Amino acid sequence: MNIPNSTRINTENDILSSNFNESDMKDDIIMKNNVNNKTEQIRLRRNLLQSKYPIKDNENDSPENSLIDNTPQKPKIQLITFQEAYTYFMHLIFPNGIDKQKNNDCCSSEKSKNEKIFTFSLIRKKYNQKDDIHFRILFTLYYFFTKKNCEKIGEHWQDIGFQSDNPSDDLLTVGMLGPLQILYGINKYPKLYNELFQYLLQRKCDLYYMANLISLCKFSINIMERNLLDDLVQENNNLFFILNEVFVGMCFEYNNEIKNYGNNNVLTIEYIVKTIQNISEMRTQVHSFINNHKV
Repeated sequence: MNIPNSTRINTENDILSSNFNESDMKDDIIMKNNVNNKTEQIRLRRNLLQSKYPIKDNENDSPENSLIDNTPQKPKIQLITFQEAYTYFMHLIFPNGIDKQKNNDCCSSEKSKNEKIFTFSLIRKKYNQKDDIHFRILFTLYYFFTKKNCEKIGEHWQDIGFQSDNPSDDLLTVGMLGPLQILYGINKYPKLYNELFQYLLQRKCDLYYMANLISLCKFSINIMERNLLDDLVQENNNLFFILNEVFVGMCFEYNNEIKNYGNNNVLTIEYIVKTIQNISEMRTQVHSFINNHKV
């Protein structure tokens, strides 16, 4: 990926040429100040988190030597595995079960149909902090990255890259599919996800890590909706597995590109995410995500 020039010069003419009246401009300034204040609050909190751990500049630091694992807390609630969460939602969406004979047919259209029902049901299912399984999933994600306990609401969610004190705000467009996909990733490829998070901590970056992973989840949904995975699904007879592996492949690409550029420029990260989105929309290139993380 080639980063475009991200420098933007605001001139007095920019303001003079706008169509806002004086009142609109005042409201706009107030809104921008509020956004800037919130961004600064998040940055200060992230710096506070990072200040608790030794910051290393050695590029060869092993991700296994976690900056956070030095002081782990005992989980106050039971962590949940991907398989346990998957089984819970499967029983919830198909309370009467699935005809296994039909579902196990080679290249069965019935199996594919059920997996699409399952996936779209997850997208529509909104995060509910009062649901024990929902919160256990989010708690497990938080604990994986920080080795700390957390409450259902609070600024601590910003420590792993959510954009507000309530994770549900970022999950509106992906429902519970987003957390389940990330849970799949950290269960099967823990080094991939831990490595980038440690990298960001080492360099005191503030890059909305979790929010960007959720964006990658949205791209995987778009791939499925456009039927770009049909040949892979037919070959493996497992839509949900392929969808999750494509998501992990996007995370792998995201991880590598951030390290390639080695900075904490928000515009750079936005460009990386946008480029991954563009690749995900091209039928001839979308398959590049399926095996890149297995090399």
